[in-house]
Amino acid sequence: MRDFFEGQRQSGQPGDGRTSGTVDWVRLEEVGDLHFHASAFSSALDYFGRISDDATLARMERPAALRVLRKSVDANLLIGAQDQAEVLLERAFSRIDQRSGEDSDVVAVERAVFQTRQAIILRDRGRLQDALQLAKRAFSVLALTDQHAEVAHLQVVMGICHMRLGRLEKAEEFFNDGLATFRRIGHDLGVANLLNNLALLHKIGCRWDRSLALMDKAVGLAGRIGAS
Repeated sequence: MRDFFEGQRQSGQPGDGRTSGTVDWVRLEEVGDLHFHASAFSSALDYFGRISDDATLARMERPAALRVLRKSVDANLLIGAQDQAEVLLERAFSRIDQRSGEDSDVVAVERAVFQTRQAIILRDRGRLQDALQLAKRAFSVLALTDQHAEVAHLQVVMGICHMRLGRLEKAEEFFNDGLATFRRIGHDLGVANLLNNLALLHKIGCRWDRSLALMDKAVGLAGRIGAS
């Protein structure tokens, strides 16, 4: 299953509706957020895309620019638009590199957040060892922060990589760690997804009863929170 949390109109073209004021940026991001949380990811990108072009990002404060880029990357990943996600990742890393050396701890965390998304792309393209190495690097940074959801997503990434490499015990270890993290922060969608992943893992191991029980829990929780 996909980890995150899913079009894309390129900004910077004539008539694309680029904005010039902070109020406009805030409103577009808020409307984009509404669509994103309603799982209307392509619609969310229509709004995020109007504030994620190079020219607009250059006028935004750094935290706001990186926040919009992160949301845009997540939405693209969830609709399978990996090429566009990579374009946005390059913009994010470029923005982060501009501050390298200023506040090394802050910069390291910012970089790790986007490395998490980069690892997902590597994993989905079958570059499992590369994905694992990058995920481990990001995990070593984020595990020391309070960004628990990011840590859990990395645990899922690493678990899926190990599962695809046939390392089922290692995969189960990462899935259980991620499940505990999602439960601790009350992230029900993350819990449902990981219950599903564990069900698939037990299915591979021919533990049918355990697999069906976990699948029932995953479907039940997804239904309660309105997730498909």
